[in-house]
Amino acid sequence: MTVKAIDPNGLVRDIRSDSSGNLSTTLGTGLAGEDLDADIIRTAATGQVTWVTNTTSQQIIKSSPGKLLRIVVGSASAAASITINSGESTTLATINVPQTSTTVIYELGFDHSTDIRVTPSSTGLSFAVVWR
Repeated sequence: MTVKAIDPNGLVRDIRSDSSGNLSTTLGTGLAGEDLDADIIRTAATGQVTWVTNTTSQQIIKSSPGKLLRIVVGSASAAASITINSGESTTLATINVPQTSTTVIYELGFDHSTDIRVTPSSTGLSFAVVWR
């Protein structure tokens, strides 16, 4: 249902409601990061970036408590995995990465009480760890 109303500037505007009588509103402008086609808001927490490449040894990304925000895989010459640890031996997750030459983003949001460590299974992996 649509009814007419006069706004504070004296202009006539439509006021819409749905079939249950709920008022329908709009901001009138787009939000930062808003993607109307995909129906999402593309925003992400920012943090520090550490690149990991050409290794299969465990990498200490942050040596104190923190948050692992995301892993961004730049390339993988073969299918591989990335093991995420908090501390020396507490495994939080293992991400299986397909062979790819395009960017693949894994949004994580893990809190770490000790430190942040990652271990790639292949030297063919090149990825960034975003943390804070």
